[in-house]
Amino acid sequence: MPYNTDLMPVYGPYWQNYVSVPKGENMKVHVYIESFGGGANTVKVYVKPNSAAGALNDKYKVATWTGTGHHWADLAINTQYTKYYVILWGAFNGSGAVYTEP
Repeated sequence: MPYNTDLMPVYGPYWQNYVSVPKGENMKVHVYIESFGGGANTVKVYVKPNSAAGALNDKYKVATWTGTGHHWADLAINTQYTKYYVILWGAFNGSGAVYTEP
C-alpha cells in the first residue's frame, strides 16, 4: 500500500532549506500553525528548483497561508529535479514536514 514519506521537518518562525527528492514524486508540505509572530499574519510558500538565488520571486510562490491550524501546499507534482529550495516566509509558531505523497 502506498504511503507518505517525510523528506524534512519544518518549523517556525521562518524556514528555508534545500530538499532532496527522487524524480517523479509529488512533493508537498504540511504545517500546523499555532500562532503568528512579529506582526505577521501570513506565511508565503515558495519553491524553486536547484537554486536559492531569486527564490522569493512571486513566480515561485505556490501558496499563501492565513490563520492558525493545519495548512498544506503542493510544492512540485511529478518532480523533474532532485533538489528544490523551499521557503516558508512569515513569522509563525508551528511545525510540520515536507513530504512525498503517492
